[in-house]
Amino acid sequence: MGIEAITREQLYAEVWAEPMTKVALRYGVSSSFMARVCTAMNVPRPEVGYWTRLEFGKPVSKPPLPDARPFDVLAWAPGMAFPAKPVLKPAAPVPAAKKARAPKKPALTGPRMHPLLRDIRSHFEAGRENQNGYFRPNKKTLSDVVVSKAALPAAVQLANQLYLAFEDLGHEVSWLPVGADFQRHKVNVHEKPPRHEDYETYWYPVRLTAVSMGTLAIGLTIFETCEAIEMRYIRGTYYREDQLPKVNPRDMVHSWTTMQNQCTGRFCIQAYSPYGVLDWSRQWGEAKPGELLGKEQAIAKELADLAPELVAFYEAAQQRAEGERQRREAEWQRWQAESRAKELLNAQTKSKEALLASIEHWAKVKAMDAFFEDVERRAAELPDEAERAAILANVQQAREVIGSTDALAYFKNWRYPK
Repeated sequence: MGIEAITREQLYAEVWAEPMTKVALRYGVSSSFMARVCTAMNVPRPEVGYWTRLEFGKPVSKPPLPDARPFDVLAWAPGMAFPAKPVLKPAAPVPAAKKARAPKKPALTGPRMHPLLRDIRSHFEAGRENQNGYFRPNKKTLSDVVVSKAALPAAVQLANQLYLAFEDLGHEVSWLPVGADFQRHKVNVHEKPPRHEDYETYWYPVRLTAVSMGTLAIGLTIFETCEAIEMRYIRGTYYREDQLPKVNPRDMVHSWTTMQNQCTGRFCIQAYSPYGVLDWSRQWGEAKPGELLGKEQAIAKELADLAPELVAFYEAAQQRAEGERQRREAEWQRWQAESRAKELLNAQTKSKEALLASIEHWAKVKAMDAFFEDVERRAAELPDEAERAAILANVQQAREVIGSTDALAYFKNWRYPK
């Protein structure tokens, strides 16, 4: 009988009750693997030397069990693969006394900066730009920001204020782990649908940026929009048609105009469901650059209020997905049953044909055997010994040619199809 799955709370109690080697032995795994289980379930474990200090009466510390994050495994049993699907729950309302963070001393380098954004500008500026002017940094583990060089400072400021607004409400903004069952929502940077397909490549992070509300994750993307602008080509450079420099009239001889996508400096905040079964997103855009600044707290509160509704949407989508999976499974089983029935019918038909062919061949051989018996009987009456021997020799050779006349030998080779 297998060991039942244990919860985070049970594992937390066990690893702080006895050394990891004993806990691992009970579940039939190594202590190093048990440590990986604790990490996957976000369960703190005793540090090296904890049990020795406890034995000699020295002071030790035991951190509390933190709340589960959206990507934390909630239950585990030996042989279970990671990651397991989390059970979604909206974040509990934060009491008013705890909603605001305690004021921090101002940093010497400037205003408070969220940890995910501390080095983002240097990584973006060290990267390349695509044809539309958007940054393509070489580093892939960065906050989900799609922006041009000119708008980078404003984008970092907006992202920082948005992330801190969530943190002040008690909701952590972090990167989701690689390999988990999360998907980034498509980003459409065009303010208006382009006349032609946009084949330009835009940067995207390896790890999604998301705000955690209980075990519910909401993906966050901040991107700068673009619009189609009429551009004029003059001596190897494209200029906006409404911002042409003073040029020699002769340079306009070999000049033409074309529509190109240009960054606008206006931002859009996109919140979305990172779960594949739930297609949901919400956007806040700008009509003029800078309009979103100052609205971060309202956006954070709006998303926090939406958490229970999103959980309901997710559960409904999961039920639909499970119903669709069961329907496809039933169709697959029905198709397999029909295929097996057709194969069996085909095999029975071939088996019957083979049996009838064997019976027909045996009947012919049996008739030949009766013919040979009659020849042998008549040959025995011949007075000439030499003639009789020659005929009997020919009969023996003929019997060897037609093979056995034993019906059992024919029937042994036939098999009924299964």
